[in-house]
Amino acid sequence: DPDWPSVGVPAPALTSVPAPPAGTNRTMLQIFRQHLPFRRGFRKKVLQLLRNPTGRSRPVFLVGNGRSGTTMMVSRLGCLVDVDLYNENHPAAFDSYFLRSFDRIEALISRSYAAVVLFKPIKDTYRSAHILANFPHGKILFMFREFQDVIISARRKFYEEPASRGEKELREIIPPVDAWMRDGFSAYAAAPPPPETRSRIRALYRQDLNLASKIALHWLFQNRLYFDLGLSGNRRVRLVHYESVLEDPEACMRDVCDFIGIPFRAPAAENIGPARAGKRAELEIDSAVAEACRVLYRDLCRAYENHA
Repeated sequence: DPDWPSVGVPAPALTSVPAPPAGTNRTMLQIFRQHLPFRRGFRKKVLQLLRNPTGRSRPVFLVGNGRSGTTMMVSRLGCLVDVDLYNENHPAAFDSYFLRSFDRIEALISRSYAAVVLFKPIKDTYRSAHILANFPHGKILFMFREFQDVIISARRKFYEEPASRGEKELREIIPPVDAWMRDGFSAYAAAPPPPETRSRIRALYRQDLNLASKIALHWLFQNRLYFDLGLSGNRRVRLVHYESVLEDPEACMRDVCDFIGIPFRAPAAENIGPARAGKRAELEIDSAVAEACRVLYRDLCRAYENHA
């Protein structure tokens, strides 16, 4: 792979183990346990260096809309020796769930022994094009899920559960789309979303939309970025369909591992259960918003099938 930069990676330093104090009768295993509390992490680094002797680490960024299976994906990839994981709440890589500076991320990558360093910046999905430009050897996994299931999950996680815990009244929780309309998408000033993305949301938005419709607009905005940012034609971007992963975990996770450049190992497909059977709760979604979501989901599924 001649386009990779040459990176020298020193071997990890071995921690010396002192002799047991006089009068004790401890085994070497006991000493090892006492003086190397992070032995599992140390073992992982050694295995990474053995499997990746060049020391070249590829950054991979998992993006998309929340409640689309991204937690499942990082849990499966993060258990592999070949992957160093920085989840969205890791303070070294994230500040309030937003990716820290690209220089900081580059420093984390350069310190890794793993073949892949995985980040989950779903709140930075709108910056996907900038991420690709700043990390020429990086790749993006763009995960998506059927919009009605996302709405049900998001409504429960971000609205109903906080209200039931007494943290806020349900009416006090402001959907992101309301803030976008009020502030002119100012939250995305670092990399303004394409005009067509913003125009689609503005055309469908009304203040009197119900909560399910406003969550649907968030889904529409996030997933529309796959096309509007030009990610659909980029060979360094791969769609991942949540429902397909549930249906055939091994085939889908093999494809993901192959795309990011690591060998597939059985744990990557473990503990992924089939979709729950049963009737989906009825949702009242504005008809125009629902139709826009249906069209986009159909287009995403077609794009995914073209990759498969």
